[in-house]
Amino acid sequence: MDLAQLEKDLKTAISGFGSVDKQDYLEAIKRMDVMSKDTSLPKELLHYLSRRSYHKAKDFLDSSDS
Repeated sequence: MDLAQLEKDLKTAISGFGSVDKQDYLEAIKRMDVMSKDTSLPKELLHYLSRRSYHKAKDFLDSSDS
């Protein structure tokens, strides 16, 4: 579980398909899909990732950092 990479991927996904390289965007989505099955992550985060609620997942991570 690489939370730093997850945060970067969330930022990429939130920024939108048109604002980043297409391949980078797709790779970020693929990595997050894999992480959505990682049972070592908190249940709430898994819930957000599995439903592709990327803003909520980022908010969750941001609140965890505090």
